[in-house]
Amino acid sequence: MKINVIKDKNGKVIATFEKAVGDEISVTPVLEEGHTVHEMEVEQDYKDDIKAFYDKHG
Repeated sequence: MKINVIKDKNGKVIATFEKAVGDEISVTPVLEEGHTVHEMEVEQDYKDDIKAFYDKHG
């Protein structure tokens, strides 16, 4: 599955969000200077241990 990650100016993942599908509510981040959004392929169950995800990509 694909998610969007927000990285700070040092490349550390500081937030994640999934793109809306169809009529679902969507999120449009307001980024601070130097922050970027990237699409990332992750396992379907990545949220089961979100702390480990952030530790790995932080």
